[in-house]
Amino acid sequence: MRRVSIKMLLPLVAVAFSAIACQNEGQQVPPPQKVTIEASTGVLTRTSLGNDGAVLWSEGDYIELNNTADMSGENYSRFDLVSGAGSSVASFEGVMPAGDVLIGLYGMNCYPFYGNGENNVVGIKLEPVQPFMDASFASRYNPMLAYYEPAQGNDIMFRNVCGLVEFQITGTGTLAELRVSCGDKVMAGIMQVAVEPSSMNIVDVVDEPSAAVTVTGINAPLSESTPVSVYCVLMPGTYEDLNVTMTDTEGNTVTRTATEAVTVERSVVTPVEGLVFDNVVGPALAINVDEEHSDCFWTSVAFELTGNQEADSFVFIHDSKENIDAFFAQTGDPVQALLEYGSPNEGNFALKLAAIPDTYMSIVALALNGGQPVGNVVRYDFMTPSWTIDETLNVTTTIDVIDGVANVTVNISGNATKLYSGVWAGGILDGLSEEQIAGQLTMMPSVDVAGTNTYSFNVEEIPEGIELDAFAMAQGENGYSHVSTDTVYVPITPGEDTAEYRRFIGTWMAEGLDSMAGSDISFNITVEEDVVGKTYRVSGLANMVEPGTFDDTIIAKFDGTNICFDFGSAAAGLYNGKEVIIRPQAFDSETSQMIVLSQYIGTYADGMVYFGGAECGYDMVDVDVQYLLASCFDMVWHANSSTSGSGAVTEGFIYSEPLSPEWK
Repeated sequence: MRRVSIKMLLPLVAVAFSAIACQNEGQQVPPPQKVTIEASTGVLTRTSLGNDGAVLWSEGDYIELNNTADMSGENYSRFDLVSGAGSSVASFEGVMPAGDVLIGLYGMNCYPFYGNGENNVVGIKLEPVQPFMDASFASRYNPMLAYYEPAQGNDIMFRNVCGLVEFQITGTGTLAELRVSCGDKVMAGIMQVAVEPSSMNIVDVVDEPSAAVTVTGINAPLSESTPVSVYCVLMPGTYEDLNVTMTDTEGNTVTRTATEAVTVERSVVTPVEGLVFDNVVGPALAINVDEEHSDCFWTSVAFELTGNQEADSFVFIHDSKENIDAFFAQTGDPVQALLEYGSPNEGNFALKLAAIPDTYMSIVALALNGGQPVGNVVRYDFMTPSWTIDETLNVTTTIDVIDGVANVTVNISGNATKLYSGVWAGGILDGLSEEQIAGQLTMMPSVDVAGTNTYSFNVEEIPEGIELDAFAMAQGENGYSHVSTDTVYVPITPGEDTAEYRRFIGTWMAEGLDSMAGSDISFNITVEEDVVGKTYRVSGLANMVEPGTFDDTIIAKFDGTNICFDFGSAAAGLYNGKEVIIRPQAFDSETSQMIVLSQYIGTYADGMVYFGGAECGYDMVDVDVQYLLASCFDMVWHANSSTSGSGAVTEGFIYSEPLSPEWK
């Protein structure tokens, strides 16, 4: 079975699921035995770099061995270091996977199933954000691969995938960060690498491409005579007009551009001399957090102009530090990234920004004057307070739906001063922790409930066929209450039994493009009546993965013309113990990512159903993992049997939108 990870609005976590071992009845299968192999490093192949250039394994290191005949990521084994830390040859212990040829992987993130279908092509990531290490680079941030035949014995040789650049910097101040970019040229990401017995070659960067590599946490005092060396792992290649941006601990920056090409070779250290941190450009803004008026869910921020620089507005981005690091690592120029993606703000230099409790957050801003950048990008990193529960506060929530109107009642006990409450449809907050739901609630307008025991409100025009969730949380002087919730299902009232409704009912053969494998795909789908004139029961969409894998029946709506799969209501049961859902998706050309759509709409024409321009994907989902099983792009349904249902029906006319041509 094929599985690949996908990108949504935010990066998704890819995992390798354990294969299910099968055996014939009565057959004795010996348990797997742990074996020890000797892993060595070649010249300039290392997990850390000693003062004399020694090649050293590190304490706690581990490697992975993957069967080249099965790049699904299932048939792999982890080997942990048991001896040899601090030397170039170490012993690793683990269970040997099956296969005549294995690929060894070492790095922060390894993705065997990113291979391109050839046995010796695997996926491994060069990280765009690399922690600083004095006279070295951080352990596991230099990706290595190995070609290994178990028949050759227990020795396995790891080789570098990338090259190493040593930037030598002089100047004054304390260096905090170094960023390397080269226009839009991809410098890091998940790489496809072809591994052979004595060579390896990067085939492509297949996901999470980054146009910059940043070394963080340097905190090294600079000298005008003795350079500070910053090591940076880069993809091999020739970099014209290489930009190096250095930032000190005060937020001042210096950018230098190489006047001649810098060539990075695999498994070669390239020293780059002559970088001087001087003639700094300071930020035109200072970011100050008002802690007295901030809490775990909201941060009060004041943006102030510095020096004699003038500005009439600014742009900013705020998120978790992890997400901010990843975002700016993928953009070559922070100024352009803020101009393109930042939130604009004019006149109001004091804001209240949503926060996540107990999280390392970042705010990044750039001053503008007449739409033009002023000064440099400024950044503020901070830790938000923890979520404090006041056990003396308590709320209970009740929701009822009558004639399309939701009536919500919240009972409050304790000395509450504010109440946050809201109604969401379709399980949109499913999978979120109580803390995360509380953060969503604080984005709703608060109500003053001092001295109040009951609060009620109505929500009108509630659609049918959905689960409606009501949430509430109280706040007092000593913290928050726990979140209270109540759920009600809004039933569907049968509609008119029309020909337009019935023409989707029947057995269909679905055809389309498997966008992951790049090949055609076909499978069977059955559409049955659910609520007359309103909804259908659709089964068979999981056949694009593996026929009969699980009960994949989902509900689809009829909107009067089309058949519609809603993202929020398309759960399809369990597979390997995890919930499986269908995700309507489309390719976003601006971000080069797949984004989730609110609906997946099929249009009937000439006896067929078309889903043009969108992708239907089945995902495996649990609290921590989102993982794509399979997908089908530009799906078309062809009728392959008579339609079900009783009585004779005729095909009705469909009215298009009126045309309004210009007359002359």
